[in-house]
Amino acid sequence: MHIADVKLPSSWTALATFTDVNEDDTYVIVNSSPDLIYAVEGSATPIAGVIGVPVAPGNYINYKKGGQTNLYLRNGYTPVMVGNVDTQNKVSNITINKVG
Repeated sequence: MHIADVKLPSSWTALATFTDVNEDDTYVIVNSSPDLIYAVEGSATPIAGVIGVPVAPGNYINYKKGGQTNLYLRNGYTPVMVGNVDTQNKVSNITINKVG
């Protein structure tokens, strides 16, 4: 079942930001952009230096929530920073589906 088409920024963003995530459901996150995206599961927003699992353009990952962890996603674009201000931040398209 199609849930949403969303714009993914280059900062780590929880899947729960885009949709309610239930432990009983399996989600399919499709990289529908020409950009590489990354995914990592954890109990808190990943710290700087964490890369995550790459998801190539046109590919997808399956995700089933475990315990109290969350899935965090970001695109592979490196933002242009001036001082501590992000002056250019590209977004990538992903499609979120739910199985069942």
